[in-house]
Amino acid sequence: MVNTGTKKRKSTKQKTLNGGGCPEGEKIKRPRTKDVSIEVENECVDAEIDNNVEVSSGSDDETPLVSDTHPAESDGNNFLRFMQREFSDEDAAILSARNHRELVKTTAEWHGLGRCIHFDHPDISRPISPDLSVATVAGVSMVTPLTSTWAKVNSEFVSCDSEFSATQGQLYKLLNSYKDVLYPNYTYRQRSEVLPVICAHVVNHVIRSRALVKVHNRSLEEAAGVGSTVETPEYRDQGLTRPKVLILSPLRGTALRIVNTLTSLLETSSKTDIGNKHRFLSEFGSEPANSSNKPEDYQDLFASNSDDDFRLGLVLSSRSLRLYSQFYDSDVIIASPLGLRRNIEKSLEQDFLSSIEVLLLDHADVFLMQNWDHLLFVLRCLNEQPREPHGVDFSRVWSHCVAGWSRLFRQTVVLSSVITPELNNIVSKHSTSYNGKVVLNNPVVTGTMLQVLVNLSHVFNYIECADHTELPDTRFEYFTQRILPLLKDSPKSRTLVFIPSTFDFIRVRNHFRHEELSFAVVNEYSDNKEMVEGRKDFYNERKTYLLYTERCHFFRRYQLKGVHHIIFYELPMYPQFYAELCNLIGPSVARQPRLVPTVTVLYSRYEAHRLAGVVGTQRTTFMLTKEQEVSMFATGEQ
Repeated sequence: MVNTGTKKRKSTKQKTLNGGGCPEGEKIKRPRTKDVSIEVENECVDAEIDNNVEVSSGSDDETPLVSDTHPAESDGNNFLRFMQREFSDEDAAILSARNHRELVKTTAEWHGLGRCIHFDHPDISRPISPDLSVATVAGVSMVTPLTSTWAKVNSEFVSCDSEFSATQGQLYKLLNSYKDVLYPNYTYRQRSEVLPVICAHVVNHVIRSRALVKVHNRSLEEAAGVGSTVETPEYRDQGLTRPKVLILSPLRGTALRIVNTLTSLLETSSKTDIGNKHRFLSEFGSEPANSSNKPEDYQDLFASNSDDDFRLGLVLSSRSLRLYSQFYDSDVIIASPLGLRRNIEKSLEQDFLSSIEVLLLDHADVFLMQNWDHLLFVLRCLNEQPREPHGVDFSRVWSHCVAGWSRLFRQTVVLSSVITPELNNIVSKHSTSYNGKVVLNNPVVTGTMLQVLVNLSHVFNYIECADHTELPDTRFEYFTQRILPLLKDSPKSRTLVFIPSTFDFIRVRNHFRHEELSFAVVNEYSDNKEMVEGRKDFYNERKTYLLYTERCHFFRRYQLKGVHHIIFYELPMYPQFYAELCNLIGPSVARQPRLVPTVTVLYSRYEAHRLAGVVGTQRTTFMLTKEQEVSMFATGEQ
């Protein structure tokens, strides 16, 4: 139940950008000269990613944007149709410069996936229609050896009626269309269902690419054997360098799962050759860590090797998988952003990324807990023209690679457990497939507040801010002038101040020092001794406040003792953290029945996704559109 305060706030209106699409057959229109940059921070949960042109997905009189034979609408060899599409330099330049807001937006409900938002070039691609038919290995055009190994690898989700679950079948269709995909439901509960589909798409792409080259090689040999009387055919079937797939994964343990899944998909028998397997298991595997007292999502992510500095080349065929190959001899590269960046900066060599055709960001949300700049560095290096030829036969290179437009022929797949403005920015700025993009954006029904088991009053304070660039200053001013004075007037011992951003943490810490407040610090840069002393001083009430960062909680998951009150300087990126921290008050309430604990939250309209994860989409819409400044909730048995 929501009890809104009497204080009112000014309503903030957003401008709507309108545009139109081109009917079939018209020449591609040049983009507007005015640069309209996407502001992903302005997104609301019920609002769509942008204010794009919206097209009804079910209109009977809708003029088709492309012909029915377009690869996005067929389950055949989409790889060939996607890679063999040709554009003039003028049209490719227009596609490359087109702003995300100028794409045609269509929303459709997909069985097994939910709400899918399609963004398509108005004159090139079109949204895919939901397929209600039962997915089969033959129907989705899987290659050998997937046809024989899929049932074994996917045995958990195979039934007598289908070889795929509803989620797997629809997701594979999206991947097979070679559209860019943002999948924000990649939680530890869904990983075992989604990862085989992702790896099957990688195997499918690589084997089809290699098979195409082999077929053309055979044709050229036959033509050469006939003699000069037969004109030698011309084939374009490869990139400027060999690596085709780049998989960025945050930890060695997560990379281990990917390689194990790839291995299972290729192992048709005990005779399947897996080169350097023992070396790989010794370097990427580890004894399971003792984390039985940690939450399930923590155990799933950190139970194995948590090193974040690695890189690995793979040579993949239908009968073998060789690990630890040189990058220029590899089909697939698996690396962490840190490991790949160090390799590039040390060798001053990035040509092996010039012809990446599939980019997979595995556990992309974890990159935000590491160093986001490493990922952006790698993305800037992708699909650049190489400095050296590296022995390539230019007569066989795809024309778009020679012309410098290979990024338009790269599919980007982002797997995450949450939606954030940074990930939306990856979709809008770095996902460049000419075939369009798809974003899954399902409403949150309840939110994690229902997981709070303690009798608590939650007070949500709305921060009015007209520009997202001014939000850090506005939030700090609100905290120091509206929240902190109340704490000083009626001191509340054992108050936990949760601060997601490191920059905000430093700013608040410096202010506490200036005000000579009694506080302890536990953050990701504290050593073990400092963390132990800070938690002990807080529990023994030698310190009134404890400043605690989200990144530290992500990597440590401390069960902080003695918490009486919590201030969320900003809502956490992971909604489950809200319930975890609120439930820390439970033991204190059990020991002191007369204790009246409180939770105070600061939020703004630029944090709609975070707010929805805690209170649900419907309440978020209410809290962001109504004029009340304060909203109150009660949890527990009240």
